[in-house]
Amino acid sequence: GWIALGGGEALNPLRELFGITRFVSPLRAYKTSNMPLTGDLGLRFGPVKGASLTVKLSYAMANDRLMPVMGEFSEIAFVGENLRSWKINAEFNWAYRKLVSVRAAYSTVLGGGEKQTWTDWYDRARHVVSAALAINPTDRLGIDVSYDLRMRRRMLQTGMPDGFEWVNLKNESVLNAGVSYRVSDAFTVFLRGENLLNCRSMLVPFLPRQGITGFAGVGLKF
Repeated sequence: GWIALGGGEALNPLRELFGITRFVSPLRAYKTSNMPLTGDLGLRFGPVKGASLTVKLSYAMANDRLMPVMGEFSEIAFVGENLRSWKINAEFNWAYRKLVSVRAAYSTVLGGGEKQTWTDWYDRARHVVSAALAINPTDRLGIDVSYDLRMRRRMLQTGMPDGFEWVNLKNESVLNAGVSYRVSDAFTVFLRGENLLNCRSMLVPFLPRQGITGFAGVGLKF
């Protein structure tokens, strides 16, 4: 088991905010956010025969933490909020030699109230599930599948008749899969499909997620 404590200041440069959503004005500047205290209490069981289970309880105290908000005309801005958040996470990992590996994880925010969200979950999800499977039948062939589910996502919209309202961003259910083949040490070909369930959840700027996509490519190592 372990205990970790931290804290500090976040500068909130526009470069990082553009990484969350491109639909934010480049003319605005945002002040720093303060994280007086962050903490993790964790326990790890294993590995036993390639399997391990990790359970972690996290706490974050944040002042003026920037969260995206949609305005009256669907413009996106960031508003500083004071958050006091608890989160619990459980993660299971198993691997058999280099042939197969499995990971499954679940996280949830504890407590209720409008401001109960994890500090870097900008879609204000309440529950997050993820799983991944990697198979390597040979030294050259690799197959991977991943799944992510984010439930009870929402965004605050201001300028409404009652002052504000919550906009449902819909559950995000994304399945990805890929296969790669290493022709030589320097040359690899791959094929990948994303959002195979055709999930049409809403992105943070309240735009629908792109549907099923696929691409193929080659990789060269120099």
